[in-house]
Amino acid sequence: MEKVLIFGSTGLLGSSLVNKFDKKKLILPSHKDLDLLNLKLVLNYIEKSEPTHIIYLAGITKIDEVEKNIELAKNLNLKIPKKIANPIKNLKIPFIYASTDA
Repeated sequence: MEKVLIFGSTGLLGSSLVNKFDKKKLILPSHKDLDLLNLKLVLNYIEKSEPTHIIYLAGITKIDEVEKNIELAKNLNLKIPKKIANPIKNLKIPFIYASTDA
């Protein structure tokens, strides 16, 4: 069965996208479920949830928040998706990434 893991499902783009899928096929971790800054936990979560596709829409999108939290924004918007994408290449899981809605 197809299972789509969406990081950032509560954001503007993520919440719109969630409505396009059959809810039974979605894996939607919340901020409380998963700390995206902890790569080991993220990769373990991916392994346990066994998605067939991963969509990464998480990040800081408000410009004023980015300017206040530059390092956090770099991590969530750039470094973390890259660190997720590299190991899952070997698993042959399609990975879709959108950095911001701006």
